[in-house]
Amino acid sequence: MGFFDKKTEDQQNEEPKRSGGSDMDLVTRPRRDCECYIAHGTTVEGKITGGASVGIDGLVKGEMNISSKVIIGETGEIKGNIKADDIIVAGKINGNIEARNILEAQPTGQIFGDINANRLMIADGVLFEGNITMKKEKHTKREKVEEPVITEPEPVTE
Repeated sequence: MGFFDKKTEDQQNEEPKRSGGSDMDLVTRPRRDCECYIAHGTTVEGKITGGASVGIDGLVKGEMNISSKVIIGETGEIKGNIKADDIIVAGKINGNIEARNILEAQPTGQIFGDINANRLMIADGVLFEGNITMKKEKHTKREKVEEPVITEPEPVTE
């Protein structure tokens, strides 16, 4: 942990806010769960790319392409398009979203743009204006298995 990553005792002991999905282990703790964190009151302008998870409680003006998860906390806002493996939205996005795996929009989430995702969870209370496209996972072709041929046994003669 770096010098600027020191947490107060209350922050270290805080419990995560769990998502609504029963099969999901995604939580909205941008600061604790992400390798890169943009704090409330901070504005970042430009293109952000990388493989580390990103938590946002501040403002991002620009495009994001992350090969991990992105968590937009309740105070977080993105003004631009975003691509990531997993995306959790509890804040606001003004731009198109591409979730390679899953997009989870929590009750405080606001999305103004088109969504393209393999899996999608939208909680009651989310504000959404746009179109949704569900991507189909690429399936490998299965070879057709021939059914066994059953023949009648020949009578036994003595």
